[in-house]
Amino acid sequence: VEHACLSASKDFEVAAALIGRDGSLLARTPFDQGMAPVLLRVKVSRPQELPADVGWLSAVAADQEVVFPAGTSFRPLFTQRLLIRRAPHTDAFVVTCRPVMPGRDK
Repeated sequence: VEHACLSASKDFEVAAALIGRDGSLLARTPFDQGMAPVLLRVKVSRPQELPADVGWLSAVAADQEVVFPAGTSFRPLFTQRLLIRRAPHTDAFVVTCRPVMPGRDK
């Protein structure tokens, strides 16, 4: 469960660009050293699962930014390995998931 709003992009290429040339995420924390990057692909099947479109507020309009509300969790549906052409022999994964909005569904 994310306790703050979660910012994302509607454009997979924008999200994938956050993986650096060496296959690591460009923004790293001390907790994820040696871990493979993971991108979440969110499948929305109902209108109440749609995130808020904040692209008009974004500093970079091309990012097509959206925001999920605080308290949103994501249920994994399946996982795929992601081929990174600029970083061969590097593992990265795409987890397709469904959003579970706070107070809207279980």
